[in-house]
Amino acid sequence: KIPVNCQEVVIYNGVSLVDPIPAIQDTLKLPTNAPYLFSIGTVVPKKNFHVLIDMMLELPEYHLVIAGTLFHQYAKEMSATIHQLNLQSRIHLIGTIDEQLKYKLYLNAKAFVFPSLLEGFGLPVIEAMSFGLPIIVSRKTSLPEIAGTEAYYFDNYDKQVMAKIVLSAIENHSEFKMNHFKNRAAQFTWQKASDQYLKLYEKFLIKA
Repeated sequence: KIPVNCQEVVIYNGVSLVDPIPAIQDTLKLPTNAPYLFSIGTVVPKKNFHVLIDMMLELPEYHLVIAGTLFHQYAKEMSATIHQLNLQSRIHLIGTIDEQLKYKLYLNAKAFVFPSLLEGFGLPVIEAMSFGLPIIVSRKTSLPEIAGTEAYYFDNYDKQVMAKIVLSAIENHSEFKMNHFKNRAAQFTWQKASDQYLKLYEKFLIKA
């Protein structure tokens, strides 16, 4: 617990994505040619990715691509469930990826979905915003603070409710929302973060 006499300072992370040379980007093969939803993160229980599997039963016109390390037993259990439901042709757990493929996956996705239960910041949300994607996230921990008012939220994890929220986010996406997300993402820079850290350190040095 933080003592009441301690001043709290919040410094947000920055975001920087490598913009691939177009010729290189064109050689990268996507996991699917169908319209897809995208998510990314280490596939562990706190990410809550498993709730997306049932949701995909309600969205037969879409695929789902999840990128991230698959070392945890949770990932193996998800893979088994995907096969049991015969969804392996539509749900793609692709493991770790490089920056160029990540860029292309964001660029071509129809929406970004992130049902995480616990985030200290939520870097993938800002990355998705920088592409102007429809954003659908959990209303948990830091995510509402990062995603803001124009995002859509999973307030529960009923598959039908989740599917309706995703479709609504896609169908109601607009140029205004796209620009709003891009402008919001632009606020999170490493230059701003480093400047704020420097000011904080200088403040402590002066007091010392």
